[in-house]
Amino acid sequence: MLPARCCYHIPMPRKKKKSLRRRIRKKMPPPEKVIEDKSKYDRKREKEEWQREESDRKL
Repeated sequence: MLPARCCYHIPMPRKKKKSLRRRIRKKMPPPEKVIEDKSKYDRKREKEEWQREESDRKL
């Protein structure tokens, strides 16, 4: 028989990793930012169209 020890090594139950989902959420920009980016893109396109129109007028 093994001698009785006060603290037998009990392996700790592994914690479930929920950081992965949080990390993904952090990486993705919030919906407001996405809308801003879209508006920026739209503005860029409008500017390009306007420049084209201006160049057409000059010609």
